[in-house]
Amino acid sequence: MKIIVSLFFVILITGCSSPLKNTERDDMPVTLERDPRWAGNEQYIHKVIKNIQKQWDRIVSESKTYPPKGTQVTVVFRMEAEQGSVSEIIRVDSHGNKAAADMCISAITAKSPFGAWTPEMKKALGDSAEVTFTFNYE
Repeated sequence: MKIIVSLFFVILITGCSSPLKNTERDDMPVTLERDPRWAGNEQYIHKVIKNIQKQWDRIVSESKTYPPKGTQVTVVFRMEAEQGSVSEIIRVDSHGNKAAADMCISAITAKSPFGAWTPEMKKALGDSAEVTFTFNYE
């Protein structure tokens, strides 16, 4: 499975067995387009993506059913600065079945909290930020 990230903190996660791509750093398995407010926080972003990706991979591999190819699920949630916790699932848009959406939500919430934000992150982002992950099943 590969993960592609487009940050507003908008994240695309694509399920397939192709290599991971990166335009920022060779050792970071993501492609990033980000809101400038996240600049300088690549390590934190990478940690969040890596944790959610690993959890999603585990959930999908253990699932008895795999969503149809082309299924896309977008999860919008609020992340709090204090602990990097997911405080609210704001919206879920799914082009698939409920199981596909549930796997994505579980991957995000099971790995929360992701760690407190640095003072610099809090200054740039405030006390919380809306985060969007888009998962693509291939």
